[in-house]
Amino acid sequence: MQGVININGKICSPEEATIPVLDHGFLYGDSVYETLRTYRRKPFLFGKHFARLEHSAQALHLSLPWNHQKMLDETRRTIEASKDGSELRIRIVVTRGVGELNLDPSSCASPNVVIMVTPLPELPGWVFEKGARVIISSVHRIAQFGGAKTGNLVRQVLAFQEAQAVGAYEAILLRPDGAISDGISSNIYIIKGSTLLTPSHDSGIVEGITRSVVLQLARRQGLNVIERVLNRTDLDGAEEMFLTSTTRGVVPITQVDNLTIGNGKPGLSTLRLIEAFRREVEALLAED
Repeated sequence: MQGVININGKICSPEEATIPVLDHGFLYGDSVYETLRTYRRKPFLFGKHFARLEHSAQALHLSLPWNHQKMLDETRRTIEASKDGSELRIRIVVTRGVGELNLDPSSCASPNVVIMVTPLPELPGWVFEKGARVIISSVHRIAQFGGAKTGNLVRQVLAFQEAQAVGAYEAILLRPDGAISDGISSNIYIIKGSTLLTPSHDSGIVEGITRSVVLQLARRQGLNVIERVLNRTDLDGAEEMFLTSTTRGVVPITQVDNLTIGNGKPGLSTLRLIEAFRREVEALLAED
């Protein structure tokens, strides 16, 4: 594994990085996390990601040991320690810390902070030229407590295995009642005419940072944005689909299981949003 890791302020190689096995983040998934990326080696939209990390921590009654500025400083220091010139994926994890071999969080003395910085692979060109094929996973999305992003990701792991087994780019998870939630690590959108449909907050989604940016861009482009509970029948007649995520931006979807979306090619509105998002990234970087 390439990259560098910061554990409680100490930067080391992945081979040197260790966390005690009695950390409740390891034992019980009692941790929160954020994934972000760099553009021009700068952490993108760090403030929004940190705010969501705070929200996740509050939902788990977990006190973050570092404030916004300290977390940003340590993230920048970890980026600087990565010597290759590529763009980077950043994962920030805050665990409950070392405690007794039981579920009682009060036995944990103090949280551990881990910042992982690794090279971010470039997306293959065909994703934008042909669009991605996704599947509907058999794994149901169960909303995280309080909308928190926690270390309990076994459902996403199983959904990823399903997608990988059939060569799909991503899997869409449904709620137990059949409503569309989101992807393994992405948000999902359907376009019909001038209307953009996307699962609402009460669909069990994790509201992505990129999602909020793209919805603003869609409204600027004149699309009628509707956030509501969607079902599989909403896929019928879809002219375009796409997904968004922090590390991938906007990615067109042209097939869901055996259903071809539109004419089987990335749609015009999606392509416009891809370009608009790229311009927005440049504008936000210029303000930073």
